[in-house]
Amino acid sequence: MQSQKTFFKTISSLGLFHRKHGIRWARAAEDVKNKMSY
Repeated sequence: MQSQKTFFKTISSLGLFHRKHGIRWARAAEDVKNKMSY
């Protein structure tokens, strides 16, 4: 579980640093989160 939190934090920070290109990362992260929820 801990590695998942780190994974999402990494994607979040990537989105912050590369906001122009980070939109794809953000959408991918949202998709993964939604699949994890089910």
